[in-house]
Amino acid sequence: MRCKICQSDMKLHLGGVYDDRHGYPGRFDIYRCPRCGFFSLSPEPTGPELDNLYTNYYPRKGLEPDQVLDTVTQLANSKDRFLTWLHGTNNCCHFYAKQGTRVLDYGCGTGVSLVEIKNLGAEAYGIEVDENIGPIAEALGLTAHIGSLESAPYPDKYFDLITLNQVIEHHPDPLKLLLALKAKLKDDGRIMLSCPNVGALSRRVTGRKWLHWHVPYHMNHFSRKSLHLLLDQAGLRMVSIKTVTPNLWTILQIHSLLAGVGEEERDTSWDPTEANGEKQIKVLRTQVRMQRKAYDLIKRGAGIMVVPYNRLIDLFGLGESFVVEARISK
Repeated sequence: MRCKICQSDMKLHLGGVYDDRHGYPGRFDIYRCPRCGFFSLSPEPTGPELDNLYTNYYPRKGLEPDQVLDTVTQLANSKDRFLTWLHGTNNCCHFYAKQGTRVLDYGCGTGVSLVEIKNLGAEAYGIEVDENIGPIAEALGLTAHIGSLESAPYPDKYFDLITLNQVIEHHPDPLKLLLALKAKLKDDGRIMLSCPNVGALSRRVTGRKWLHWHVPYHMNHFSRKSLHLLLDQAGLRMVSIKTVTPNLWTILQIHSLLAGVGEEERDTSWDPTEANGEKQIKVLRTQVRMQRKAYDLIKRGAGIMVVPYNRLIDLFGLGESFVVEARISK
């Protein structure tokens, strides 16, 4: 298996990893490039299988517009921005949108990012492959193209900012994606992207139970070096890179270690509306037990340690999520 980034021979890192969130069938292997530190999934879903993966397995069926609005983060003042730093939610790239600019969020998910971009005074455009999002975008008056970048009606050199919030790890050809997005960017525009950091401390500690292997949805796992190489190949210059760890991710990682979700079972902490059938009820009961244990830990004061721990590992670049700013190379 060849590395997508530097074309070196890759080595098997983990074998037989399964989807412990949404119950997608099958087991998958993860390979590592010894030269640039890039990790890759095998086999990768392709074509229609890839689109159906999100429409049929991601927990967005039955999502209502009001539920989307309930998750909107306010960024009206310095206190709001301090809280996003404290909670580690400032890994959201669209928070960097500036008033009066035109912003494309590629992989806009539920559409909450588009609402937040508009609240920041910018024009918001989105692209999303999950067909469940179409009715939500329409109900909320959002400009979101449901489909591929190639079929989107957005002209070249149109956007001041293009954001990819936890998206590039999902794409089978990250270089092709960045090249296509760069064409939509103004010459003085920016690309902001975030993705899991495969060099994170928690990955080294948790091994095959790392939260962000997330097979088969995450096909790419980037190191700092492999991200640099990828951007260079796309004709983009890395302006800055840092790590940010959402506190929620740490809690979910603890849950993942304790939950014991089996193959083809859905974890109802991710899919709360999908609890049906004997297997799903079993998972729901497991979730409730794990939540009670987590609450007990918080009551004992352990939960308070999540915030300083996350901010400390971010300071040393060992956090869960990269946040990268890039511009077109001159």
